[in-house]
Amino acid sequence: MMICRWRVHLLSTLLVLLMSGGSLPAAQPRSYGGVTPRMTDETRTPDPLPSVPVEQASSQIPWKPGHPEWERMLNYYVTNNILPGVAVLIDSPNWGGRFMAAGKPNLEDPSVKFHPSTQFRIGSCSKIFIAVLILQLDAEHKLNLEDRIAKYLPASVIRKIHNGDILTILQCLDMTAGLYSYTNEEYLGEVTEENAMYDFTQEEILTITKNEGTLTTEYPGGTPDGEIPFYTYSNTGYLVCGLIAEALLKKPLEQLLKERIFDAIGITDTFFATDYRVTTRTARGYVGFSEFGFWIDCTRYNQDVPWAAGAVVSTPFDMIRFYRTLLKTEDLLPKASIAKLLQMNYCGEHQGYGKGILEELLPTGASYGHGGTALGYLTAVFYYPERDFLYLQFCNTFNNKYTRAEICYRVMDYLLGACEEPVPAPGAQDVPLKDGSLRLAWHAGDYYGDEHHVYIGTDEQAVDQATPEKHDGLQYARVKDFFFEAKNLRSQTTYYWRVDAVHTKTDRELDAEQALINNNLGNETSYAERSPEPQRYLPGPTWSFRVQ
Repeated sequence: MMICRWRVHLLSTLLVLLMSGGSLPAAQPRSYGGVTPRMTDETRTPDPLPSVPVEQASSQIPWKPGHPEWERMLNYYVTNNILPGVAVLIDSPNWGGRFMAAGKPNLEDPSVKFHPSTQFRIGSCSKIFIAVLILQLDAEHKLNLEDRIAKYLPASVIRKIHNGDILTILQCLDMTAGLYSYTNEEYLGEVTEENAMYDFTQEEILTITKNEGTLTTEYPGGTPDGEIPFYTYSNTGYLVCGLIAEALLKKPLEQLLKERIFDAIGITDTFFATDYRVTTRTARGYVGFSEFGFWIDCTRYNQDVPWAAGAVVSTPFDMIRFYRTLLKTEDLLPKASIAKLLQMNYCGEHQGYGKGILEELLPTGASYGHGGTALGYLTAVFYYPERDFLYLQFCNTFNNKYTRAEICYRVMDYLLGACEEPVPAPGAQDVPLKDGSLRLAWHAGDYYGDEHHVYIGTDEQAVDQATPEKHDGLQYARVKDFFFEAKNLRSQTTYYWRVDAVHTKTDRELDAEQALINNNLGNETSYAERSPEPQRYLPGPTWSFRVQ
């Protein structure tokens, strides 16, 4: 986690904030851990950074809007002020690209809507980019993962790193170095209105961490008897890896990422932030509703502290392309390096850490991915290899962080619980009719439907967005079976159809959902109590066939 929380300590500070039109007076930086930071130069130009129009966004994939039922679920979190906004993009063989959102990316401009090209700070989801960069250098024999970091960094830096003389690059990448995470230090990790615009060098961050932090394990990389420890999550190792890449290639980290990854695969809306500025297309980040009854814009935050551990800005479109390129091709890494990327150390039965990527056994299946927390932002990425399914979620607050997992579970219930394996097969051609009729059939997804709602018509969008209350111009039926006799079909016509399942939850499912709600109520500051709904309404994907 990059940041703990945003604190507004005194009512007088809030009054100054309001009376000054949203800007706070600069606080004099205080010395800590042997370091006195500087105030950021806020006159940098251009501000905001330029961005291309939405229609020219990079990495675009064909997509459809989410079903109204999905957006009804997301709207609960916005209506109850749990989140100012949330956006989800999924991509899978069954669904194609689907984008759903609730709330606004900019509360000051309600005309702006979320889009798959909206930019977000992605926090620790940045780590995968650093890992790919280091693995590229390993594949090119410019370094070896087993090399000690002291081979690449000067002694003046090594002295500021616990066990710096014996740590390896691999231990920093896979979080077995035992390094204290610098964001656990209040001065660096707990962003306040006073310190959000402090300037630090990476060496100063290491100085504070060395002087104020502690080792998380006495034996980095393993114990004397050869036992490999569970990984211990730490941002410090990724800061070290960023310094190694810069020292080896003699270029700034932002340039290396741009040349070797972002531009190389065409994700040009993604960039490594080096200061507080964002683009005109970046969602604003917010905090504070539970404390004050309204959201406070906290976007203006210098990125010196997140740096290699969390300073990337990206879009849903770009993240889809990046993960598909990384895990499905060799355009970024050869197969041997991908295997190294996915070699896991474990901290428990259900979670392992590779190189900038997590492996988790979730209720929805085994997945790779990562979570990201930045001041004002929450991100989640999950890839389910058995289903070739990518899920990306972006929120423009980091308050109520447990909600991120709940939304993921609820969306995945919709997507994986829907009906599947339709007959005729999707896109079937020259389907014969019998007296103008055709039997349509399907199978249950992860949830068995007690009842099915069937929609059929020639307008794809109308079928895709139909609901039990609104299905004008379509054939609509409610059936208990897993088949339906469609009638009065015309030859040489393309039809679209969809089957929604209605699943009555078992007592076990209701108890599990209530436990998740109770957990959020116990941990969140503005979570709204709700009761589990007794049924799941599971809209299906829209299929097509053409009649002979």
